[in-house]
Amino acid sequence: MKPLIHTIWRHLGQAFLVLCLLILTTIASAQPFAKKNVRYLYDPVAPVSVEGKVYRNGDYYNVNVWVNMNWEGSINDVFFLSYTLTRNYNSDSWKNRDVPMSYQQYAKKEEGKRVYLSFDVPYEKGEELLIMKFTTLDGRYSYWFDLDLRKPAKYGRFLVWNDSRVYIEDFVSRENIMNVRRTRTEGKLPMKLAYKESEFMGAGVPYKRMRKKKKQKQDSTFVIQMEGAELSASVDLPQGLYYSILETGSGRREYLPLKIVGEYYPKYVSVEELLGPLQYIAEPKEFENLQKNKDKRYALDLFWLKQIRSTDRAQLAVRKYYRQVMWANTFFTGTKDGWKTDKGMVFILFGTPDKVYKKKKKEVWIYEDEGDKSKIQFTFVRKNGLMGTDEYRLKRSRSYMGEWYRAKDLWRKGRAKT
Repeated sequence: MKPLIHTIWRHLGQAFLVLCLLILTTIASAQPFAKKNVRYLYDPVAPVSVEGKVYRNGDYYNVNVWVNMNWEGSINDVFFLSYTLTRNYNSDSWKNRDVPMSYQQYAKKEEGKRVYLSFDVPYEKGEELLIMKFTTLDGRYSYWFDLDLRKPAKYGRFLVWNDSRVYIEDFVSRENIMNVRRTRTEGKLPMKLAYKESEFMGAGVPYKRMRKKKKQKQDSTFVIQMEGAELSASVDLPQGLYYSILETGSGRREYLPLKIVGEYYPKYVSVEELLGPLQYIAEPKEFENLQKNKDKRYALDLFWLKQIRSTDRAQLAVRKYYRQVMWANTFFTGTKDGWKTDKGMVFILFGTPDKVYKKKKKEVWIYEDEGDKSKIQFTFVRKNGLMGTDEYRLKRSRSYMGEWYRAKDLWRKGRAKT
């Protein structure tokens, strides 16, 4: 009799634990998105990550996302998927409004651990944010990903696609075939494709005001008459920043920026590419000499060996540093390479933040040091960038100087923890 009673109590205890987890998950879901720690957005080993774009097409939004899995098993075996619409990052209007998503219905393509999902969401006036939610089947973990619904109006008439999938990334390899598909097919509207030189400077140090931006020059322009719904072209163009200009016929223009990158991007392999990111840890004079040196490969190796004085530790430091650069390019590439952005600069030197909070016009990163209970907080303000894109700029402060030099010194000595 006692074993039976113990078995009953054990099952009751497990059921109670599951119920508590579900209640806690529901409470967490009811929080405004702005109060959720979404550090996993910039964690290379996060269980799940999402890259997405939303396009407005009449009375609905067309949502296109690539979902990347780092856990074992397929998405359908691990997560329950849902989405919701809300007014903004501070609104709690999304609680109890989750719309379940059918994996079998929305999954269009699988590439190993990557799955391409595409689905339509009815347009609702006043709703500016779409939130996708991935909840483990046992209810223990949830991951939220935000997609801005205000952007489609600016360049929602085009999809850049290849091999039956929409390009979610903000860059495309020049070895691929690019297609441009019009989501609306009215009339014979001209599309102008322009090329800009994209020699952007790296981000300035966080404790000084930003340097004046280098003006981008337009190199050439191509005019294409799109009489049908699709245009197909081989991307055999120089690396750089391109943008299409659609004349809508009402005197208004719509832009679609596209960055053409090398075969190995976001990874850097050439010496010229590897030199640039060193400006964050090299002294200004050192960096100037690196750029002027005729044997740049030798100069690059000497820079690391001179600082660390151990071949093995120098090689390890090089791999770690350029791994950070690669992830910065992956997470933050827009109209310029990710490492050149303010977010990319902070990510390279300090690593993945311990806490990330997203709001309508800013993003806050917090780094905590458990050893001395101190923390560093970086605030990035959302501004209008080139061609209607968003650009997050760091609120610079002299208070960052000490932590900046400390992080820089750790990298130079091969002791950075990231």
